[in-house]
Amino acid sequence: MSEQMQKVAGGPTRILVVDDVEENRDLLSRLLARRGYGVEVAGDGAAALRRLEAGDVNIVIMDWMMPGMSGIEALRRIRLRRSQTDLPVIVATARAASDDMVEAFAAGANDYITKPMDFAVALARIRVQESRQWAMRRLSDSNRLLRQANEKLVCEIRERRQAEERALFMASHDALTGLENRSRFFAGLEQALAAESGHVEVFFIDLDGFKLINDRHGHLVGDEILKTVARRLENAVGSDGSLARFGGDEFVVLRRHGRAPGDGEAFAERIRAAVAAPIGLDRVRLRVDVSIGHAGAPAGGLTADELVHHADTRMYCQKAVSKADSGQRQGRIDMGEGRKRAS
Repeated sequence: MSEQMQKVAGGPTRILVVDDVEENRDLLSRLLARRGYGVEVAGDGAAALRRLEAGDVNIVIMDWMMPGMSGIEALRRIRLRRSQTDLPVIVATARAASDDMVEAFAAGANDYITKPMDFAVALARIRVQESRQWAMRRLSDSNRLLRQANEKLVCEIRERRQAEERALFMASHDALTGLENRSRFFAGLEQALAAESGHVEVFFIDLDGFKLINDRHGHLVGDEILKTVARRLENAVGSDGSLARFGGDEFVVLRRHGRAPGDGEAFAERIRAAVAAPIGLDRVRLRVDVSIGHAGAPAGGLTADELVHHADTRMYCQKAVSKADSGQRQGRIDMGEGRKRAS
């Protein structure tokens, strides 16, 4: 066996010599050992099968005619577990008829040697099997390296695609709430307004008193409030529109209809009700109210900036009315308390 093949195989080729004649076993074993092979011996087919169970055999030279289990029967059993590529078997026989050779190959023999054995021929046939095994190992190693390279490439492509998808998502979505961001909202609004027909609505939503929450409880609490409100708005809007975080404590909803729906106030009230429930955080329970401005236009009637501006203006009008109502209620309470003290 060449040094190159031994290096690839991880050591000398180990050959199992199976022959019921001790002199034949000993002679072939000595000749092979002088050539640098590792040699094991077995006196019959059953012993050969037991020896193969232990492993560490690379090639088998099997005598055909043996008492008990014949070499052909042992070969058939070997092939139930080991392939011709995995474990080459060379049949040694004095039966040189073509039918006998066909039977041997049909049983799974890789090659055959005629008896009496010519050692030079036997050695040449052994080396053919070694070369094939060496080539198959090299091919297997190449295939393994190719699979590893392909798996690495697939993994890199997947990671790159995921990174691109994350980048695209971050470019069009708000990092805190996961909602669409302002630029994505305007793109959808412009597309809706550019349609040949239909009606477009924008709802501009602002959290009342959010700055005070941030000042009193800190920005971490403020962020949790924004995320909670975002989830509640998602549930309230559902499939009736597209929700986006416009910036800070402002959210917007885009609705598209075949015609003016006339349910703008009812939709706004649905949003208010969804947000109104108290939000419980660690040792803090807060309630957030919202001011909502609503504006609609037929497709092509206004620009995106104009429609958002109208909704924003109406939201601030509602916020001003709410503050005035709150001030009047507070004034009535103060006056009532003053009368009580006077009486």
